[in-house]
Amino acid sequence: MKLQISLIAVASVLWQLAAAAPGAAQQAVPHLEDCTNWDYGTGHLGTSNSCDTDVSVRFMAKRDQHAIEVELGPGRKLDSGLSRDEIGSDWWMFTTCPIGYVSDVPFQPENKDTIIPSQYRCVPK
Repeated sequence: MKLQISLIAVASVLWQLAAAAPGAAQQAVPHLEDCTNWDYGTGHLGTSNSCDTDVSVRFMAKRDQHAIEVELGPGRKLDSGLSRDEIGSDWWMFTTCPIGYVSDVPFQPENKDTIIPSQYRCVPK
């Protein structure tokens, strides 16, 4: 009985130490997509940061499937360089997270069906 209690105590201590280790449990936070308003106001698809905090935006279009990442301060804009005709009916996706965070879903074309409907959270880089 003593051995069983000791093993449980040791396992509990080891679990607590592992949980406290850097990177052991990444604290997820909600995305900040409400801070970005996408439109073709400049003739190109783009967005601006409408929140009071800096955000990190990742963007990718089917056209070239090359991810770009920019940090936008409040009121700052991102211009994708792609017109409505260039994007056409193809998909494009983005994530918006606090600075120092990225989507918990890898930002890759094969994950577009999760990222486009905003089914991700933000985790520390």
